Amino acid sequence: MANAHPLTGVGHNAYSAVFDQYDSTEGAYGGGRAVHSSWFSVLANLGYPGLLLFLTIIGNSVLACRRARKLAKKNPELQNLGHFAVAVEGAIVAFAVGGTFTTFEFKELLWHMFALSMVIDRLVTERTAALAAAPRTSALAVQPLRARIGVAAATGRAVRI
Repeated sequence: MANAHPLTGVGHNAYSAVFDQYDSTEGAYGGGRAVHSSWFSVLANLGYPGLLLFLTIIGNSVLACRRARKLAKKNPELQNLGHFAVAVEGAIVAFAVGGTFTTFEFKELLWHMFALSMVIDRLVTERTAALAAAPRTSALAVQPLRARIGVAAATGRAVRI
């Protein structure tokens, strides 16, 4: 199918509808069969450019999660986003393995994982930039004035305001 329609494929989710036209067994195993592989389904339905785009989206999502994990390791404040990146990357890898044996390339949850990988990457990038730009303050400057006065009164030291 992909070789007959290399640029466009047979159309979105149309593999089963046109299967009989390409069946070399002439229906010996039934008609309108499923492809049973997300990779070949995308190739048949969307052609070679569609498969390339699909692989690019998956690769970009995995790279975004890895980038987020690396940045989160450097900043303890971002540890929760690092955990989220691991979870989303694991889900995408699980899809890649499972997608070899079944078709679910058009399932909504997969596309949510792609979107979440981009969101996590964006959040980690923005928060890393904000942490780098934030001025470092001493522990004394962060304490409220009342707390500093209370400590000074208890120790008998003067407080600089």
